[in-house]
Amino acid sequence: MPNQVQFVRTYTVRGGPLGNLSVTHVKELIQNADDAKATEVVFIHDDRSYGTESLWTDELGKYQGPALYAYNNAAFTGEDWEGIQMAGRSVKRNDPNKVGRFGIGFNSVYHITDVPSIFSSVHLGMMDPQEKIFGQRNSGFLWSLDDAEHQEALIEMHDQFQPFRDIVSLVGRKEWSTVINEDQHFDGTIFRFPLRKEASDISDNLYDSDRVVELFDSFIADADLSLLFLKNVTSVSLIHINVDGTVKTRLEVKSSISTDVVLESEDDSIIESSTRFKVITLNSEDHKETKWLLTTCTMKEGNVEHLDSLAKKLSFFPQVDLAFPCGEKRDSSESRLSCFLPLPNNESNKTGLPVYINACFGLTDNRREIKWQEEDQQHDEHAVWNELLMKEVLPQAYIMIIQDAIKLAQQDNLPVSSVYDLWPDIAQIKHKRKWYAVALDVLDHLFRQNVAVLSLAKDEREFITPSEAVFPCNAPTSSDILAAIKRTLVSCGENLVTLPGSVASAIDEAYPHLDTLKHVTPAFIRGSLRRIDVHTISKHDKLCLLEFILSDEKYRELEGLQLLPLNDGSFRSFTDREEDTALIDSNEFPRVLLPFCKHLFVPDDLRPACSAHLKELARENIFKVINIDAKRVAEYTKRFLPQDWKQMSKGHVTWDVSSNQHPPLEWLQEFWTFLNTHFKELTYPSKKDILKELIQNADDAEATEIHFVWDKRQHGTEKTFGEKWNELQGPALCVFNNKVFSDDDLEGIQQLGEGGKRNSPGKTGKYGVGFNSVYHLTDCPSILTGDKLLCISDPNQQFIDGHSDKPPAGTGYKLADTFKNMYMDVYKAFLPDKFPLKDGTMFRLPLRIGTMANSSKISLQEVTDHDMNELCSALSEDPEGLILFSEKHLQNRGL
Repeated sequence: MPNQVQFVRTYTVRGGPLGNLSVTHVKELIQNADDAKATEVVFIHDDRSYGTESLWTDELGKYQGPALYAYNNAAFTGEDWEGIQMAGRSVKRNDPNKVGRFGIGFNSVYHITDVPSIFSSVHLGMMDPQEKIFGQRNSGFLWSLDDAEHQEALIEMHDQFQPFRDIVSLVGRKEWSTVINEDQHFDGTIFRFPLRKEASDISDNLYDSDRVVELFDSFIADADLSLLFLKNVTSVSLIHINVDGTVKTRLEVKSSISTDVVLESEDDSIIESSTRFKVITLNSEDHKETKWLLTTCTMKEGNVEHLDSLAKKLSFFPQVDLAFPCGEKRDSSESRLSCFLPLPNNESNKTGLPVYINACFGLTDNRREIKWQEEDQQHDEHAVWNELLMKEVLPQAYIMIIQDAIKLAQQDNLPVSSVYDLWPDIAQIKHKRKWYAVALDVLDHLFRQNVAVLSLAKDEREFITPSEAVFPCNAPTSSDILAAIKRTLVSCGENLVTLPGSVASAIDEAYPHLDTLKHVTPAFIRGSLRRIDVHTISKHDKLCLLEFILSDEKYRELEGLQLLPLNDGSFRSFTDREEDTALIDSNEFPRVLLPFCKHLFVPDDLRPACSAHLKELARENIFKVINIDAKRVAEYTKRFLPQDWKQMSKGHVTWDVSSNQHPPLEWLQEFWTFLNTHFKELTYPSKKDILKELIQNADDAEATEIHFVWDKRQHGTEKTFGEKWNELQGPALCVFNNKVFSDDDLEGIQQLGEGGKRNSPGKTGKYGVGFNSVYHLTDCPSILTGDKLLCISDPNQQFIDGHSDKPPAGTGYKLADTFKNMYMDVYKAFLPDKFPLKDGTMFRLPLRIGTMANSSKISLQEVTDHDMNELCSALSEDPEGLILFSEKHLQNRGL
């Protein structure tokens, strides 16, 4: 076996330096084209088979089938022809500007072919490492375009050279005869790799068309990255030609560099750098265009001695390139390393940084990963080189791309958000030990150089250093509070900066003097508010700021701040002055109890957190903020009574619910409940007062007689409104008068308490006041008038369904014979056998006893037989007095 075969086999066996042919080796060919300063690369998968009649030698017949071609538009130099014949012993190894090692890059083709051939400049060459085609000790043959005999063969041997003839026509757009006879030069390079159909001494790896399709698919997956860091190649295409010659372009990816926007480093810098935009356009099944910000940074000689010495020794270049995708949010976990072309998409090549990194790295033997100074490579010069690049050059490149991004943002060439998107995300990178250390080193350089990298809230295109900044609060805070804080601090000239959480985390992790930075805290905002006129702040923002400055519970530090909200939309100061009083209600003491103090209450729509803090402040007795209780209700009720009520020394007052000078209707029920709960000695009136109210109602209705019946019976419960109602079928006080309700009364009674008498000044009671006295005896009074209408008041919504949900709640029924039969037990409780119901009105007041008393929301005080006896006694002991207070329509009353 020839020595060259043995050498090549070391690159093709499984586990050898190059492993199986993969997209990595396709990239090697692109690297070689870039080395040659080509601008265009085309890979062609040709499924056609060519004739075998006119061949240079019959041995070449087996290589006339399907093949993979690689074209680029740079011609071989004489040095390249010498290098390619050395099959891996590259002439490029001492040129640091050439990214490939020609031998390694080219030898990867032996995975798929035994006889690669090249057509470029003035030669067409075939390589035969097995020495089976052109004779022993001949590992190939070279046809020259300036040799007459070779020219004739290239033209006349149609079958032999038809594959090149077709591809030259496709990519070179010239006739074969013109190139051979007239030009005698091909201004480009075509590699042809016939697919291996049978095992050979080089490899037993067979390669069919399906595997080429897989190879193309793999390349397409990250084709947009392939041109990112190349210096010369700007176009790569993948073409498929099927057996009948149909040409289909599977991929076309192109790059273009903007020359309008180029930023260069200062002359006195230790680095030489430039930043520009690069656009990658990809056309495959979909169209995709990505704009990249690309920074190239080279360490100048004389600044890092060890780096300089290794650069000379290894023929490497101390340059790091960073690329950042503009206008799209890419997952940083996908960013990876390149050595001019992307390294394989595996975990070891993913950095977790938002930028893609390229450099002339020292690679492992299989060229799939970069070397690090691990235990077994402590003194490996390639690993040391890589570490020096990361330590000395990468931080400078990173600072440069951030600073240049800021300049571009200030020129409106880049969104300001992109500046922050460039920062390392510590959370995403912490699990990657190497890259976490690199990120911290980058941040350390950034902070030690005190670079202005933080965007001001008042003008996002103005940047300041961390030491000048006021940082947003880092506690969980709602967006509207943050917005209010921003508006306030901007208006008072504070250097508030805006930054995403990832940048804040990076500062917390790496800033060397964290305790010197200023942050937005409740104390900071309180201090800022003392320096400005709070009247210029909107109501919404004041409430947001209040919630924030209350959050640290340092309530005494609020003193003097005019941020205490009241129900009328005004704000008072946090002081002990009477004029800065603010009341806070509760479920037990609702604000409806003090209708004329509405302006003193804090708003009832404050957010829960704000409300809770104000209540706690009031509990601690700080400032004139008061949680109202029974004592305060009594105090403020007395203080804010209607003026005409205050002037009444005794007796009844006139309550006009239509007047805004008097309490609203719903106040009475709430106040009654309040008195019963907290001032029991006041809540139950004298028995005579209850009778007076009921007689007065009858007199108002111009009735001439009234009857009181204490009905102690338990009425039937089969034909009622339901189980809830049955509780009302027990003992009751029934009051009958001989006057049927008027239309006005009917309208008024529908409101049960708001009756139609309010506009009759000759009537001493307003129906609501008079009627509501019955709630001392019952929770659910009902009225049957004219034997045709039944009205039920159920303010607790406890005994009937489907009633109004407005206080006092109730319902009404029109009585027909069907109704009386269906609800016979209810109807009988109105004593139709005792009174002429069609000629008057019957009030039925089921007495509050038993379970009704236990569950009542009006009063827990049970009505006992003793109470009822006292009521009867009051009527019998002073009958004349009870009649005389009315307008004397009443002539008869009975018990």
